[in-house]
Amino acid sequence: MFALAPHLSKFPNVPTLVRLETGCNYRLKGHFTCLSKFVVYGLVCPCGLIYVGQTTLQIKTRISQHRSTIRRSNTKLPVSKHYVEKGHSDSELELMVLEEVFPLRRGGGCELLLRKR
Repeated sequence: MFALAPHLSKFPNVPTLVRLETGCNYRLKGHFTCLSKFVVYGLVCPCGLIYVGQTTLQIKTRISQHRSTIRRSNTKLPVSKHYVEKGHSDSELELMVLEEVFPLRRGGGCELLLRKR
């Protein structure tokens, strides 16, 4: 379901996610590659936590940024802070794209649209 480029370590191949707070299933939408942009993504930590973020950058660029902050032990950002505090390495970082959200024709509003979901 997900394409994997050599520079990305892992793309979990799961068709649905379960939101723990509500027990509701969330079906993943679409087919994505490391070149996909304007996406909502989940970073899966080895200890089971999931960080959800959004980016307008290509996935390969964004995951490289996350890995770089982990390698540099940057504790000012939430993902790298968690990885450093828990002793995880950047090679353990897993990413899955949840959905693609294109910018609106008239500009702006993309973040508002995401928050409504």
